[in-house]
Amino acid sequence: MNKNITIFLIFLFLGGLLPQAASAQGNVFLSSADNSKNPNSWFRADKVKHFALSAVITYGSYYIYREEFNNTESGSYYFSGGFTISLGALKEYYDYKRPENHYAEWRDFIADAAGVSLGLILAYTIIN
Repeated sequence: MNKNITIFLIFLFLGGLLPQAASAQGNVFLSSADNSKNPNSWFRADKVKHFALSAVITYGSYYIYREEFNNTESGSYYFSGGFTISLGALKEYYDYKRPENHYAEWRDFIADAAGVSLGLILAYTIIN
């Protein structure tokens, strides 16, 4: 298996496990009690999910766009960053339109942007 695909799968696996592990141990800062709708909480499991999944999606989309579709390095950065930020914005819009079941929060979008930054840094250091 290609080294980059292996790294992508590891990040995907860790991105899915980190929030569950934190909330399973009862960590106060990463609790899964997202229904409290506490707007001052930066350290809930939801933010970790946004951060981790944004990093994974950014890294994965960069790899696929650059290596599999043979695009340029700079174009791949723009595509993967824009693609992931767009997904984050659409998710928050979805949450905003369904307030009975979801909670739209700008802090989620900030976590998405931080995850995109990490994903682009990883793509730059690992793939290039």
